Amino acid sequence: MSRGFRQLLDAVVRIDVREVAFEAGTRRYSASIGSGVILSADGVVLTNAHVASPRAIELNITLANLERVTARLVGWDHWTDLAVLRIDMAEVKRRGFKLSPARFGDSQTLFPGEVVYAVGTP
Repeated sequence: MSRGFRQLLDAVVRIDVREVAFEAGTRRYSASIGSGVILSADGVVLTNAHVASPRAIELNITLANLERVTARLVGWDHWTDLAVLRIDMAEVKRRGFKLSPARFGDSQTLFPGEVVYAVGTP
C-alpha cells in the first residue's frame, strides 16, 4: 500500500447522523451513516448532502483511530449533493487527537488509464 493511499485512508471518516422530521403532525427520528473526508487540520469535513442535511440534530464523526467526536453542519447544497461539517476542535484538542487531512492532486495532470482511488467507510 502506498504512503499516499495510507494518508488518504487516515483522512476518511464515518459519519453517524440522527435526524428529526415532522410527518402528519408527528415527530419522527431516524438514524443513518455515511462517509466523508477531512479537508483541513482545523476540522472541516466534506460529505454528501444526502448524508448530512439541515434536519440533522446530531452528527458524530468516527476518525481513523476509531475515536468518535461531534460535529456540526456548516454548509449544505442539495443541487451538488455536497455538505460541509466542522468537527468540534475543542473536543479534539481536549482528547489529544490530531486530524489527518487529505491531500488532493490536480485533476488537470491526470491522464487516461492512471490509477485513482475512491474510498468510503460504510
